[in-house]
Amino acid sequence: MQTDYQNSDFEGSRPAKISRVYLFVLILCLLALALIVLWPGLKAPMVYDSRVFIAEKAEVFSQEGLRGVVALYPGRALAMVSFYLNYVFTGMDPFFFRLVNICLLAGCGIAVFVLVFMLLSIRNAPAHGDVSLFLTVATLLAVLYLIHPLQTFLSLYIYQRMALMSSLCFLSSIALYIATRSGRLRSPYVGYFAVFLLYQVGMFSKPNIFTLPLILLIAEIAFFRTGLKALCKLAVIFLIASIPYFAVMKIFVPSPEGISAPGTGLVASLAAYYADSGITIKEQALTNCRVLFSYLSAILVPTPSNVQLLQAQIISRSLLDPPSTLPACLGVLFLGGIGLLALKLRPLTGFGIAFFLVTIIPESFLVPQYLYVGYRPVLPMAGLVFVAADLIGAAALKLKDRVGTRVAAKTVALALVPLVCFFGVVTSIKATLWSNQLLFWKQSLETFPPYGPQVEKKAYLDTLLSIGDAYCEVGRWKDAAHHYQQALEIERGFATLHNNLGYALHEAGETDLALKHLHKAMELNPHMPDAFNNAGLVFFRLGNTQKAIDYFTRAIELHPGFVPAYANLGSALIQANRLPDAIRILSKALQLDPYSAQAHNNLGFAYYRSGNSSKAVEHFRKTLEIEPRFQEARENMARALQKK
Repeated sequence: MQTDYQNSDFEGSRPAKISRVYLFVLILCLLALALIVLWPGLKAPMVYDSRVFIAEKAEVFSQEGLRGVVALYPGRALAMVSFYLNYVFTGMDPFFFRLVNICLLAGCGIAVFVLVFMLLSIRNAPAHGDVSLFLTVATLLAVLYLIHPLQTFLSLYIYQRMALMSSLCFLSSIALYIATRSGRLRSPYVGYFAVFLLYQVGMFSKPNIFTLPLILLIAEIAFFRTGLKALCKLAVIFLIASIPYFAVMKIFVPSPEGISAPGTGLVASLAAYYADSGITIKEQALTNCRVLFSYLSAILVPTPSNVQLLQAQIISRSLLDPPSTLPACLGVLFLGGIGLLALKLRPLTGFGIAFFLVTIIPESFLVPQYLYVGYRPVLPMAGLVFVAADLIGAAALKLKDRVGTRVAAKTVALALVPLVCFFGVVTSIKATLWSNQLLFWKQSLETFPPYGPQVEKKAYLDTLLSIGDAYCEVGRWKDAAHHYQQALEIERGFATLHNNLGYALHEAGETDLALKHLHKAMELNPHMPDAFNNAGLVFFRLGNTQKAIDYFTRAIELHPGFVPAYANLGSALIQANRLPDAIRILSKALQLDPYSAQAHNNLGFAYYRSGNSSKAVEHFRKTLEIEPRFQEARENMARALQKK
């Protein structure tokens, strides 16, 4: 079976064909490659937003179902639906969440392959022998896109499945549109309707796909030489196609950002983002001209040190402050000018440059808290793949005229395979770091400029906070406290920092200082359940069981689904010899999260203390199934078995 991509735009050209068997084998190969290079990070725990919006919301997934999960972020409803389905079939195991991400990544790779092949065919009107040459170029460039080190920030950063889904819809929509527009599909109505559906799916996954209509208009100019009047008609059609998402958000969803920005609409959320960042639109625009070249550097020279999730930036206050701002702005203008000029002279190169510039804009300007984020250039990177396809394809065709198709194809492979190997090695190195979050964030911090008034605050705060959290994970409490204190020197009014510092100090045995910071966190944010829960832990350690019970209870009142507070309250009730109350509270915890090892252990101990050894053993055994290294549960089960 074969799929024909006939070049109807060039008379006398022969159809370019892709075997369906080739496509099927390529899909399997891309999946295998992605699994190989990303395997070291597949089993890493959920971190960052993945932990906050997925792992720590286990009670929402288990108790509130699909509606509750979507309500966490209704502006990206379909992505939230996919997370819920993951939970239904595989629980909260991060391995399977990432496995789904890798399948989406492979889909993006296939979309890039098809796009490159079709665009090369349209541009060069291939003779029969050129098809194998274009297949070679398209395959190798799709592999490079798939295993680029920046892809770790989409596939392993579970929460960024939103961006993966949006990217897949974006690239697939362009491929379908070009196939339909050039007459490669028998039914244009089916093709255009499929493009519309993909656009809606992408918008409800992550709405940065809203630039798709502009990209399609640029494709019309580049590949079909559409006139101004027809472009205006298409622009109106594309504008109408963009209405459904924004209409739904306006009419039915009062808070598209969900728990990130409760009670606010899209415009209010954007205004809040800018207020939070402390950066003006002018500063954002000027700084992003410099950041764009940092993205280009990460794409073209993806060394381990050059590929980071966050890079704190010096804010551009004017064209001359810092001095690199003016050259960067001129560079962006020059790049845009080259793209416009190339649309006529070399359409594929012009389209690629325009694709890169247009798709890099949304997150760079709409989410200003972080000036540089490593996953932002992944979709725009496809534009550079198109530029590379044009240049490599042209060189390969010239070489073919001299040495023949087979030698030309081998030459292209010899040139690109070493690059594939290099990308694969770097990607594996970066994937390994996801299992070592301490090293992951410390390496990132090493790339930051010294902190000062000109340096953005948010990236520094979050990185120091993440390093502190990573030290907590390995029990190095004093090192954690040191990094939290460093962050507090930058921002004294950050409730989360005071809370985390209080917890680290509590674990380090400095209870008085811990309570000081926890009370400061409560003062800054009276509705912060974590701070009350941690204060309860401090009082429990001090032997003030009643006060601990009061604080744990307050944490649950603030957050009725806060499973750790239930587990801690159950432990305090056991200490107070209120065993029936402890069993009731801990049973409630397990209703909220059946996979809470701490709740199972504490409930087992409550049953043990009440004389029900059989029930105790059952829960200790369940604890060890969930967390095999839980030593306290192992010791408790030994005692319960002995008593039984």
